[in-house]
Amino acid sequence: MHLGKNNPEHAYFFNGHQLSKSEAEKDLGVTVDDNLNFNEHIVGKISKARQIWGMIRRTFKAIDWDTFPLLFKAFVRPHLEYANCVWFPAGKGTIKDIEGVQRAATKQVPGLQGLSYPARLRTLRLPTLKHRRRRGDLIEMFKMATGISDPNAVPPMTRVSEDIATRGHSHKLRRPISKTTLGHNRFTSRIVNDWNSLPSDIVESPTLNTFKNRLDKYFEDDPTVFDPDV
Repeated sequence: MHLGKNNPEHAYFFNGHQLSKSEAEKDLGVTVDDNLNFNEHIVGKISKARQIWGMIRRTFKAIDWDTFPLLFKAFVRPHLEYANCVWFPAGKGTIKDIEGVQRAATKQVPGLQGLSYPARLRTLRLPTLKHRRRRGDLIEMFKMATGISDPNAVPPMTRVSEDIATRGHSHKLRRPISKTTLGHNRFTSRIVNDWNSLPSDIVESPTLNTFKNRLDKYFEDDPTVFDPDV
């Protein structure tokens, strides 16, 4: 697979045989393409999630407000979230397509058809998939900052010096320079604003579970939790 716009695309050989060029390959469950936009992966996961939701609809005669969140979170949502810190969608159309799986599914719950999407999510106590990706990024950042993640397997992050970080917590990050949309959307760039804006009591949580609980409490009244368009 040749990566990069200026890649000379050399031919590679193994035991005297030329290796064929590949435009996309699956690695650890994620389809990586030569443009690094992960469109093929995302389209595949959206299709899989819709298929599973269709199976659920055919299997269960009635799905109420209590049953739907359990089924959706257990069987559908994992396909739309696995490794999303890696393939985090950049395009508005792609983001809308991913959210559309949950949007359409919630509309099929009896008694919710006439409500708006945010109202349906509030009733079911389900956050948007967009917010879930944001939350997931922050959890990964906490694991990186506290050494839970293998330091040899995470991207390098530049801390802001303490004499500059006069407000908020003392673990603020410096945004790397990016000249492309792809660069702006990478984890080390997109996480900076959300991470730096967190209160110190959340960032300095003693355990991962404490961090998650405090983070959810922090977002409790945030309108973006249930509305993807805010």
